[in-house]
Amino acid sequence: MKSFVERQLVRLLLSRGGPLLQKLVTAAAAAAITYLATKSGFDVRALGLNEAVVAGVIWGIIDVIVTKLPANILKDYGKQIQALLNAHGRGVLLKEDGFVGPVTVEAAAAELANPR
Repeated sequence: MKSFVERQLVRLLLSRGGPLLQKLVTAAAAAAITYLATKSGFDVRALGLNEAVVAGVIWGIIDVIVTKLPANILKDYGKQIQALLNAHGRGVLLKEDGFVGPVTVEAAAAELANPR
C-alpha cells in the first residue's frame, strides 16, 4: 500500500502546477542555503563568486536531486498502468518497464475512449 505522502507527491507531480511549484520550492531552498551560508561567515567572494552564482549552482544541484527522487515512485505507477492495460486492454501488449511513453499513452487513451 502506498503511503499518503507518496500519493500526494504523485498527485502534485502530475498536476498542472506541479513542475512550477517544484522549481519554486527548489529555488527557495537554494536561496535559503546561500543566505544561511553567508550569515554563518562563509565568504563566497573568496572563491571568486558572488551570492547569485552560488545560489544558482545550489539551485541546479537541488533541482536535479528533487527531480530524480520521485522518478522511482512514478515508475512504479507506470508499471501498474501497463500491467492493467495488458490484463484488460485490447490490442497492444505493452512492455512493463514503468516508462509511460507514447505507446502506453495511446493504449490508455484507446481504452478510455472505448471502454468495455
